[in-house]
Order: sequence, then C-alpha cells, then structure tokens
Amino acid sequence: MQRFERAHALSGKVTCSNGIGGIHPRTPDFVCDIRVAPTVCDEYEANRTTGHWVITLHRRGVECVLPA
Repeated sequence: MQRFERAHALSGKVTCSNGIGGIHPRTPDFVCDIRVAPTVCDEYEANRTTGHWVITLHRRGVECVLPA
C-alpha cells in the first residue's frame, strides 16, 4: 500500500486491516485507510489477484476507523 501511496502522490498515515468479519470472517483482502485530514480518510480495498495486488478506491471522506 505504501508503494501505491507514493506512486499516486498521496500523503498521510496508511492503516490496513485484513480478515474482515461478517458472513465471510477471513478473507485475503485488505481494507486500507489513508488519512487526508485529522479525522477524515479515504478508504481503499487491496486484493491479490493473479500474482499482483489490485488497489481500488472504495470510499472518500470517511471516518478513520477500520473494521474489526
């Protein structure tokens, strides 16, 4: 995720979580927040597909709280 952040000129603290709970409690996917303001983050999803990571913007301007 840090490489993605640098490549796209994003700045801010990066925090990631995997194994999102719910119906499918453990997955190989990650949800990452990049802090854009003191309490505001942009949320990205990172999925490993065919040997490389695919990172997509999920939501902008969310609270900086990751799922447990």
